[in-house]
Amino acid sequence: MDNMKVITELQRTMLKEYNLDALVTMTPENITYVTGVQIPTQITVRSREVIHIVTMERGPEVIIVNIEEPLIKMEGWMPKESITSYNEFTQSPILLAIEKLKELGMENKRIGMELSYLPVTDMEKIKKELPHAQIVNADAVYEEMRLVKMQFEIDRITEFGADIEDVIYTAFDTVMSW
Repeated sequence: MDNMKVITELQRTMLKEYNLDALVTMTPENITYVTGVQIPTQITVRSREVIHIVTMERGPEVIIVNIEEPLIKMEGWMPKESITSYNEFTQSPILLAIEKLKELGMENKRIGMELSYLPVTDMEKIKKELPHAQIVNADAVYEEMRLVKMQFEIDRITEFGADIEDVIYTAFDTVMSW
């Protein structure tokens, strides 16, 4: 099973466990976890939100700034048709996410979001546009999901560790040869 399917199934397990209808991911570390790619400008320009949505029946769906769209399509494991890009100067990513949630029938449902990360201005828009939805803090969902490492994560950590070990030995050899 590919990484996206593994992560999506884990998210759906969490939806059941936490009695949620949708899970919305926004933090840089969890976006990397659920999409398979680190979005550089998400860290340096906070307003360049990346939003990942999954429900029991649909998703994942990703909303990303248009300058990062080629990166996620090239390096991520998201199906290209599930990616929606926006212009950061003329469109609001949270409003696009709200429209996507409405398309998914989430107007009156329990939606888990990373509330420790969500900007207050975005929360105000969500309350206005989805007044009957119950927004639930999903920070614990992500902590639980990421607690146990899956094989692809172990492989990535092992590969990274081996690369670091090579760098250390190369540096040591260089210093010793002086």
